[in-house]
Amino acid sequence: MSGSPPPPNSFHIPKLLYFTLFLAFCSSPALLPILYRQAGLSTQEIGILSSISPWISMIAAPCWTYLADKKNKPLSVLVGTVIGTAAVQWGLVWASEGWGFWALVGMVMVGAIVGAPTGAVLDGIVLRVLGDRKNLYGRQRLWGAISCGLSTFLAGAAVSETGTMYSAFLLHSTFTIIFLIVLAFCWRPLKSSISPPSSAPPSKLITSKSQPLLEKQKSASLTSSEKTLQPHRHHNHTSRISQFMETYEWLFRKEVGAFFLSMAAMGASFAVVGSFLFIYMIEDLGATPLLRGLSGPFDVALELPFFFYGNEVLAKVGIRKSIILAHIAQIIRLLCYTLIPAGEGAWSVLAVELLHGFAFTILWTSAQSYLSQIAPQHQDITAQGILSAIYSGLGSGLGGIGGGMIHKRKGALAAFRVMAGMLMGSLVVFVAVGPRSGG
Repeated sequence: MSGSPPPPNSFHIPKLLYFTLFLAFCSSPALLPILYRQAGLSTQEIGILSSISPWISMIAAPCWTYLADKKNKPLSVLVGTVIGTAAVQWGLVWASEGWGFWALVGMVMVGAIVGAPTGAVLDGIVLRVLGDRKNLYGRQRLWGAISCGLSTFLAGAAVSETGTMYSAFLLHSTFTIIFLIVLAFCWRPLKSSISPPSSAPPSKLITSKSQPLLEKQKSASLTSSEKTLQPHRHHNHTSRISQFMETYEWLFRKEVGAFFLSMAAMGASFAVVGSFLFIYMIEDLGATPLLRGLSGPFDVALELPFFFYGNEVLAKVGIRKSIILAHIAQIIRLLCYTLIPAGEGAWSVLAVELLHGFAFTILWTSAQSYLSQIAPQHQDITAQGILSAIYSGLGSGLGGIGGGMIHKRKGALAAFRVMAGMLMGSLVVFVAVGPRSGG
């Protein structure tokens, strides 16, 4: 970092960026399953569309974030992905108007490529701005939760009032412009806060065997230049693989594998809810547009206190127990959906949605804390990309395809029950193999 980070109360820029970005994030994208349904797609086709973006993001997000780290251009990458995502939203509207399923597939693929790293890059930028005060991440991120609840409500109300999905997409474009204006005003202070990765001090968790890595690289470079007449390509290739394995050895520990497995399972469960809950509310429960709009604010109601006090919760409960609690809360949430009666009883879905804020917040805060401990500082944005690939890529992809297939054959209740069972299995693995320390 360039200089010491400012006091906690002065971290206004991260809060503002989260607030304005999530206004766009949670407007029209949250209503895409309804757009697909209105276009005449089956639930299995909706599941396929919902899974395309995660599968592509699983590859695209780490590539983008690696590029942002390598070139030290996280702000430029962020701008490009936000603008690209806004353009794709209107492409989806165009493709849904009679162009058929494959046109939607094409637009979703483009959107997945350009939009994959947005959240991960912003998280990485914010963590760099926080410097040694990464424990304050939750207090910045909660502003995204606030704006997400507000945006979901506004989008639902706009669609209900106008009777057309266009209003939600107009909101998305408006919010995107607002975010870009805010980012433009914050560009200089952000640039001064984000030092190049090479100037960052090494992570305190880098093992001693990785310390001589730079010396090995220098030695290998000198040896190569001295032996230009006798190149050893195979040896150099093996050396590069060995260097990669040593640099990223933190990724290959069994407890880290169990952590990422739990993130994939949770990502799948959230994807099933995100893809099919609104359809379930409309077709099975007879939910009104007002009820659908209110579900957004209830989603984030518990995100606010848990993001704000996330550091205190982690200090008392620990990372391991927090991830376990997130699993339990999400399992209860999924099973509760299966008990909601139709008609007036549909309003009880709002009480169930409160569990989203608790489960997601303690899961995400724990994940950020764990990654900040195990990943070297110069790989911080890359680590965010890997997390995004596992949670939003692999997990959401499996949830979209699997949930869509189950929904088509057995209905929404079966999809929720299967996801609950999958989370139980993930929980068993995490308890058995996951990180043992409290944090």
